[in-house]
Formats: sequence, C-alpha cells, structure tokens
Amino acid sequence: MESSRALKTLAENIKKLRSAVYSETSSISWICEAWHPGSKLSLFKLSSASFSLVLCIALLAESSLEAIASGAIILLMTGLNFAVSGLDGYLRREEIFRRTDRVVRELMTESEREWNSGNYPHLHTPMSASVVLQWVLRNGEMVNLPWALLVEGDIVFLKPGQISPAKCRMVCEKMDLTLEQGETFHIDSFKRMEKSLLPEFKPSMEPQKFRLEETPYLKELDFVLRRVAQRPVSKLNKERHYLFSILEHLLFPILIILVLAWNCFRYKYSWNWYSGTTISALFLIEPAVVGIPLLPFALPLWWILTNHAAFASVLEIFRQSDVIQTSDPFDDTIETPELEDKGNEVTWKHIGRIFFASLLGTGEYLSRTENLLHTLGSVTSFCCTDKKGVLSWQNPSAEKIFFFKPKSKDHFDLINEDTEEMSVASEILTVTHDHNNPFQVDFDDPQWRSYLPNLKPLGLSILLNTCNLWTEEKYTYFFQHLLCESVREPLQGDVHVQDTNTLDLLPIPSRGCLCELSSRIGFPEGYENEFELKQQMHTFRPVIADSSGADTFTRNLSLAKLKFPFPHMVSLVVENHYDKNLQLVTQGTADIVLDSCVDIWAGNDLIDLNEDTRKTILEFYHRASLTSYCSAFSYRPISYVPPWPDKNMYMELPHNSSPFISHFNQSCTDSVDRVSTGPDLGCEDATQPESGFGSCNVYSCIESQCNQTFLGMVQMQYQARVDIVQFIDLLEKACIRFVHFSKENELRSRVFSEKMGLESGWNCHISLRAEADLKSKTKQMYTRKWVTKKFSAESASVKHFMSASLPEKLNELAGSPDFPKQGELMKPLLSNLDQSGMLDSRSSSTNSILQYDMSNRAQLPCGIENIRPHLDKMDNVPLLVSLFTDCNPASTREMVEIMQENGEVVAVLGSSANYHNMRIFLTSDASLAVEPLYPQVCQHVSVYSYPKTGLSPTDLASHLTSISSSVLFKRDDEVTIYGSIVASRRHVMALCHTLRFWISASIFLSTIVIVCLLMALPSPISAIQQILINLLYLPLICTGLFFSACDRNIRNISTGKNGEIQICKEVLWYMFWCYACRFLAPLLAVITSHCISVFNVIQTCKDDCRRGFSVLEDVNATFIAVLLILISLSFVSRTDQIWKLKPRKSWQIILVGVSIGLIQCLYLLVRLAVVGSRFISLFSWILYALSLIITPVINELIKRQEIKVNVRFQKRARLEFGTKLGINSPF
Repeated sequence: MESSRALKTLAENIKKLRSAVYSETSSISWICEAWHPGSKLSLFKLSSASFSLVLCIALLAESSLEAIASGAIILLMTGLNFAVSGLDGYLRREEIFRRTDRVVRELMTESEREWNSGNYPHLHTPMSASVVLQWVLRNGEMVNLPWALLVEGDIVFLKPGQISPAKCRMVCEKMDLTLEQGETFHIDSFKRMEKSLLPEFKPSMEPQKFRLEETPYLKELDFVLRRVAQRPVSKLNKERHYLFSILEHLLFPILIILVLAWNCFRYKYSWNWYSGTTISALFLIEPAVVGIPLLPFALPLWWILTNHAAFASVLEIFRQSDVIQTSDPFDDTIETPELEDKGNEVTWKHIGRIFFASLLGTGEYLSRTENLLHTLGSVTSFCCTDKKGVLSWQNPSAEKIFFFKPKSKDHFDLINEDTEEMSVASEILTVTHDHNNPFQVDFDDPQWRSYLPNLKPLGLSILLNTCNLWTEEKYTYFFQHLLCESVREPLQGDVHVQDTNTLDLLPIPSRGCLCELSSRIGFPEGYENEFELKQQMHTFRPVIADSSGADTFTRNLSLAKLKFPFPHMVSLVVENHYDKNLQLVTQGTADIVLDSCVDIWAGNDLIDLNEDTRKTILEFYHRASLTSYCSAFSYRPISYVPPWPDKNMYMELPHNSSPFISHFNQSCTDSVDRVSTGPDLGCEDATQPESGFGSCNVYSCIESQCNQTFLGMVQMQYQARVDIVQFIDLLEKACIRFVHFSKENELRSRVFSEKMGLESGWNCHISLRAEADLKSKTKQMYTRKWVTKKFSAESASVKHFMSASLPEKLNELAGSPDFPKQGELMKPLLSNLDQSGMLDSRSSSTNSILQYDMSNRAQLPCGIENIRPHLDKMDNVPLLVSLFTDCNPASTREMVEIMQENGEVVAVLGSSANYHNMRIFLTSDASLAVEPLYPQVCQHVSVYSYPKTGLSPTDLASHLTSISSSVLFKRDDEVTIYGSIVASRRHVMALCHTLRFWISASIFLSTIVIVCLLMALPSPISAIQQILINLLYLPLICTGLFFSACDRNIRNISTGKNGEIQICKEVLWYMFWCYACRFLAPLLAVITSHCISVFNVIQTCKDDCRRGFSVLEDVNATFIAVLLILISLSFVSRTDQIWKLKPRKSWQIILVGVSIGLIQCLYLLVRLAVVGSRFISLFSWILYALSLIITPVINELIKRQEIKVNVRFQKRARLEFGTKLGINSPF
C-alpha cells in the first residue's frame, strides 16, 4: 500500500468513527455538567439562574430608577453567566472531538507528502517496551512503521515470537491462520518443531506476510472518545463547588426567608426607626440587597478567564528549561536558593496565543477535559509508565568488565586458599558513562591501562561482534527465534507432562552498542573493515525447568518466577585482510559460551579452565544477569570455514545439555589440536535428520565452536537520566511521590530505582503480578500467621526476626575483585522453609543469589487484585510505595484508579510511541506524553532522518497516540516539568486563597445588611452599590490578589489529597477564627457607624431623609470597599507577615487597591461637597478611622496564628509523606 493512500484511509476511518461517536453522545450530558445544581463543574447552575431571576423581578417591581437599573444589570449578568456556563460545558464536550479533527487534518496534510525509507525507524531497531513498531509494506518496500499508522489492508511482516499488532490473516493459499490483537505468532502454529535429543539444525522462519483486517488505532480512539469525560473532578473545582453551594443552596434561602419573615413583623408592628420605610423596601429591595452577594454573578467569567490565563502561563513555562547544572549531578547537598526568588520569564505573545486557543477550545489544548493546571497544582503522585528512552537512556551502557589476570604473589585469594590450584585471579573494572552521552564511557580505575593486554582481545571481539552492522539482520531474526522459543507452548511427544514446564526466559533484547568501549581500549571506528565476515553461526540451547537434567539454579529460577537470558551464542568467522588468517569470535550468554571454552586468557598466557574458575565466572554472570544484561566473549583461531548451511539455520542443542561438547566424543576431542579441521566424527554411520543436513555438518560446526578461549564479560545496565534523578529529588522535597510502574521483575526494577534515587528497601515496592494465596505465602515466607488490623499479636522472637536488617546489596558484593567460594556468598534468609518451601535445600553460589531477600518483608500484597483488600483490612502502605513491578497496562490502570479512590492526585508521564499508554493517560487526572529516545543499533547509525518538510512518521504517530494528553514533547526537548508544577502550584494556591477571600467577603457583605435589618435599621448600602462592589470591586480585588499571591517555600509544602470535603467541629472552628474574625472588626465598625449616623440623619432632617440616607450609603460603601482592600492584603501570603512582602512582587494588589480607593474616595468627596457632611456623625468618622487602623493589626495577628497552624500541618504532612510504617512493619 502506498503511504499517501494509507494516511488518507486512516484519516477517513478516524473521521467516520468521530462522527459515529459524536452522534451517539447525548447532549444531555454536557447540559447537565453545565447547569445541573449538583454538577461540580458547573459555574452557574439552574438554581443560580432561578434565584437571580427572583432578585431581578423583585428589583424591577420597584418603580425607582435605581432599582430598575439594578434589576436590568442582574438580568444581563444572569443571561451572560447562563450562556458562559453552557458554552464552557459545550466546549468541554467538543474539546476531544476538535482535537480529533486536528489530527485528521494533520493526516491529510502529510498524505500530500512522500516519506522515503530513511524517514522511518531503522528496520533493526532493538526492541523496547517504550516503542511499538511493526514491519509493513509501504510503497513497495519494507519499513518499520509506528503502530498508530497501521491501517486495514496493510501487509505486515510478523516474525516468529512477535505479538500481533491487530487482527490479521496470513497471506498464504496453503494455510488459513488468523491472529487476534495481542496474540503471539508461534512457529508451532505454522509448523510443529519437535525437540530432539541430538544437536541439529533448525530452519529459521522468514517473517510471514499477514494482512490486517482492522485498523488497530480505531479501537483505542473509540475508547478515548467515549471515556474522556470521566476523569476525576479536581480538588480546586470540588472546593469551589462546595463553597458556592453553601452560599447558594444554604445561606441564600435561609437569609432570604429570615429577612422576609422579620420584615413581616416589622411591617405589621411598624418596627422601624425610620418611619418612611415603604412596603416595597421591606419586601423587594432589602431581600435583594441581602441576596446579591450570595449568588455568583461575577464568578463564572472571572473563573474562566483566570484559569485559562494561568493555564497558558504554565504551558509557556513548561517549554523552558531550568536544569540545575552542577559539577556532580547526583550531589543533593547543593542548595539553590536563587530558585525561590527567580521567576520564570514568559513571553506574553506566546501566552496570548495559548490563552485564546485554550479559551476558544480549538482542540490544540485539553484545558477542560484534562485540567493540567489543577492537576499539577495539587499533584500528590507523579507516575511514569515507561523506562527505556524516558527515565533511562535508550541503550544500555557498559557498567562492569570482568576478566582474568595473573595472580600476583601478594594477592589475597578470596576464592581459594590453595594458591597452587589457581594461578589467575578475577578482575572487575567499573566503567562510568558520560551523563550527557550514554555511549561515552570511561574507566574508573586510573591504572586501567595496565590491563590492556587482558582487554585487547576483548575489545576486538566486541568490535567484530557487537557493533558489526554486517550481522545485524541475521541477529534480528535469531533474536525473534529465541523469543519464540522462550514463549512457545508446552512440549509434546516423548517428553512427559511434568517436564513441559518451559522456563520464562528472556533473550537479550539488544547486544548494546559497545564500540565506544572498544575504541577506548584501542580499536578506533572503522577498524572492523580490516576483517571480512565469512560465516555467521547461531546456536542456542532450550532449558526446561522441571526436567531431570536441569540444575538447581534453573529450578530455583522457575520457582522464583525470574526471567533469565536464553542460553545462546553468536559466532562469527572472520578473515584478516592482512594475513588471511581465520578467526572465530563469539558473543553470547556465559553459560553456553563457558561450555565451549577450555581455557581462559589471562593477559600473558592461556590458563586451563578449571572448576573453580568456572564457578567464579558463573557467579558473576548469574548475579549480573538477574539485575542487568551480561554478555560473554570468547575466541579461537580456526583453519577452515565451518560447513554451516547457507540458509538462515540455527543450531539447537539438546535441552539442559552441559557441558557443550566435552562429553560428546571424549576420545576425539582429547586429541584435537587447537587449530585443526575437526575430528573424524564417523559421518558415514550417522543418521540424517529431517532437515536434510548431515550430522557430519552438525558436528563439524559444533566442533568449530569448541575449544575456545574465554576472554571476559561485559555487564550492561540502563542508566538513569540526570534530569530524572534531579527531578525525583525535587519532587520528594515538594511532598510529591514519584511512582514507577515497571514492566520488569522486582530485582531488575529495584536496581534501576536505586539509580534514580528512589527508596528500594523492605517496604518500598509491590509486585502487581497475580500470585498464590497471600496467606499461605506469608506463612511460607515468614513461618507465621496472617495479621490484619483486627488481630496483631506476635511473640518476641518473631518480632525480633522481623526487625532483622536486610543483607548487603548485590552491587556491594560484586564490587570486590574476587568472589567467595561456593555457598559462602550469604546465608539464606529463608532457612526455616520446610520441604515444600521455595528453594532447594542444596545450597550453592547460585542458590544464594536467589535467596537474596528481594521480598518486601512488610507483608505487602502481591497482585493487583489484593491491593484493595489490603487497604481495607490492613494499612495504607501500598499508597506510599514508589515502585510497582511486573506491571502490565491493565494492572497499571487499575492501580492508578485505586490511588485516585484514596484521594491521590495522579499525573502520568508515559511514552507516546507506546499505544498501551492511551488508556492509562485517560485514567489519570492529567497526562504528559513524551516521545522517547528510540534505541539505536549503534551510536554511528541514526534511528531515522527527518523529512525536509512536515512531520516524520514517528512524530505523526505520537500525535495520534497522545490525543488524550494535554502535553506532548520530545525527550530531548528543553522543557521543565518541575517548573510547570511549581507554577501550577502557585496559581492553584492563589486561586484557592482568592476563592476563600471571595466567599468570606460575600458573606461579610450580606451579613452587614441583614444585621442592620434585624436592628430595624435601613440597609447600609443600596442595591446598586451592592452590585457595584460584587460585580466590579470584588473581582478586581481578587484579580490583583491572584497575581500578587506569593507564598514562600512553595516548593517544599504538601498540598493535601483530593478527598471529599467534610465539615467537622475543628474545621468550623478554624473557619471562624481564621476567616470570620478577619471581618469582625470591619463588621462592628460599619454596623455601629451606620447605627449612629442613622439616628443622626433622623434627627438632622425633619421631613425627607432620603438624601441623608443616600450620603450615608455612599460613605458606608466607600469604607466597606477600603476595608475589603485592607483585608485582602492579609490573603496575599499565608506564610509571611505583611511587612515581609516585597512591593515589587505584589504591585498588582497595591495598584488595584489604590485605584479603587481613590475612585471611591473622589466620588465620596464630590458627593459630600454637593450634599454636605452634616448627615454623618463625628463618631462615625472616628469609628471608620479606627477600623482602618485596627483591621490590618487584627488580620496580622490572626495570620500569625494561621502561620503557626500551617507550619504544624506541614510538619505532620511531611512526616506522613516520609513514613511508610504499616501494621506489619518490623520496627
């Protein structure tokens, strides 16, 4: 299929699905979200509109011009708010569909361009769990296509052992084979491969053609479109809904009913100090003045504009880099106080573009369906689902080099006390990679050049085998064959049922790029051109865990459910251009390479390989392979090219056959010279296998791989990125838990988590893989009963056992140049196991490795199905761990849901090249999609090249996969996730403080009026003044307060969980003294001054007192506005007193306050100049003047107490954050 036609087909399919889902989506859903009284996302509910219309009718019923104007304004604001809230709900529904339309337009645009084969990822890109690629036929050639771009009708090439990307049917007339998505393509389903008890050649299967019967992306997109509106409501939206629901649904009806009932008594019994009070004032105007502050007339518009402006600011800051440059990037002792005071500089032009795109809901940003601002501002758990290319570099780096050296006279032998028995000693050189370049390495030992004689053969073998592009294609096929063998169905035939338990093996996914190491040793780039490849041989040996020939290590691996490298080796026959000599260099797993060796290279001579040396090599290999990747290298000169079949054939040795061939023909191999053409193996009497290749060829090829010299081993490990290490450290200081969902087992995951700086102790990880019954496992592991919250009783001896410390780390034991003898590595912790225990009673060096206590020992649950019962019956430790192992997409999603059920705010970072993340992104509160670094065949071979114009295939696929994510970026982009978290936290806390001030001020404005009415006094302010304060002054003050908010130490505080808001006595008391008391002095001052002035007006004027009351209302309104400004200053910061604030940082609230104060004071002066000030009592002026002084003082005293309470709360929150003690903790 042509690339352009495929993209157009994909775009058309997406458009059809989009239309189908859109037509099925009910309009009632967004209408309910926009206007339903119970909706937590609604900004102006039907109840709000109903109450507003009641107030509007009441005001319009009054014949005065002021009341009519007030009613018209309320009617206008009601209609505007109702429309704004509806539009916001509509855009929330439309947002994901508009994002889909954008993707369709991108597909159509790219379909007009043509990609060449170099624009696609390299065909032999090593496998990575972060990247899903598929060989497919495009434009008549095979390319490596990202999964998201596959379409129905594509011809894909499935390799044996590969997982089907979608439902597909085999293109073969002789065979009808259909695979469902996620199903593995086995060789056995094509042709049954029987196991043999003799070595034989096995033909490799070429990648088979399959035709896709569905477009795989559509299934994921359909899930996204239907579930995108089901994300959790943010903590800030919950608080806004709760607070305004109290005003609207509780206080408004109560106060309105109270006013009407009280005014009925006033009207009946003429309880009025002013006799001119009319019936319309009692039952229309006064209830309206009380109710206006309790309805959100200005909130919807202000909330939308402020949130989108903050969102645009966060996205702009996100695109900036603030990587901390230090001489040692892992040094956490370096403080950076300048970060506290330095604000990120933003470009207002870019912020404006993002603001309008977000506000109008163009689909470029998901600011409504996935509120990134609210999530990052209150995030408690930052999760990552992918390791390779995201948390780590894309390729593993060399970490240790193992080889042998001659034993010096003063060398202390830790392996064998008999110095005559062993004349060589093992040596381990540690290698450190460049933090900015994963391929650049250097030796830690400054004297490493003294080992060059030992390293030279190893370096040459690395160069010829590992980074040799001549061998890459055949190795890719061989790797897939091993993968197929490792997951194949249980064996049948002559093998008994109990022996069909194939071990869960793991072929080496990448031999790694070690050419830089080879270059460091002394073989520069291009040196491999001095040799010509003559033959490439692939040999492997199946392992069956329960067979009688399996060793204890293999059986223990099976019991422990650990993945281990499949025994295999790749041997190359190369010819030196200089002297035409043939040499055989081998790379593979140490177990099979070691069986093919008879001696070792010690730097100056060949030393016979004895049993102690073999144990030392296997000790290092087993330890390294459990936690990282380890390749062994060997060498031998030969004088002939082995008769390996020309086809892609692999040699399969009998399962569990060890050693390699030393017992095959002892009489022949004893007399074989190291450079011989091979022994006479009696080919004429041998039987011919079904494959058609004579056994003489088989045994000749086996013999050519025997009698090799062991050169050494290289241990490789994925290295954590420096920015990730720094990021995790900063998150921990901010009380945000970094959670890694690892697809690997516990050992590998814990080693890498330590590299990132995560805790990996006794209770810091949980396996999500389904296990056996947890109660029986606990008894098996600890020889004690299951303990729950209801019953916890232990004897002193058991408690002492549980408080025992862990053994030393694996790396510490591997750091010495020599290893302990067999069985002396460490004592087994699980020594009390009975005959049905996990481990074999026969102890060996390999056994002791497996007996390393990798269990969490805190009686934590195993398996995702046991997490909820554990949280219900025991403790909350599963919510406090930073590492979940053995994860798959389904268990990761469910764990994220469990975290959210328990109040965690979850942000997820994941690969945009891994389609499994699409549903995980949708489950989280907010997600950040990152295009990972693609693994490279070699550092000198680029993964792909960018087209001259437009997007690359990987970029376009990332846009498709990240359709439900707010942010998409490349791993190498200069972005700052932490900076955006800090900015979001600042904005969210500012919104929260502003919201509480708004609510408090609204209650204050309503309380002033109702207290005066209860005292039978006229209203202190008119309806139009109440509208002016609530619709203009209060939003302006809150805007200045939002931009001026600056809490100190914002990077090191806990934001709390996203739970349901509950009111208790402690909360009510806190609300009273912390918020109500701030308004108590202004409330008393206004009421007292108003009361005195009312009597003064009544005494001063004889007939019509309306002018006097009008002036009094202006005075009251002016001082209320000024008092609100003074009170707002105490909300600027919750961590500092007002005199510690810097005016240059809080100039916005100062500007707003001064402007409102000046305008209102000028208006009052004009009114007093025209009407006169005789109506206002002198005592009123004195009280107001005193209130202007007393209010800030009282507010600062309250804030002082508030700061102390917050400090105690933060100390307790940090203690809870850093404590992982549960009911079964050993301490």
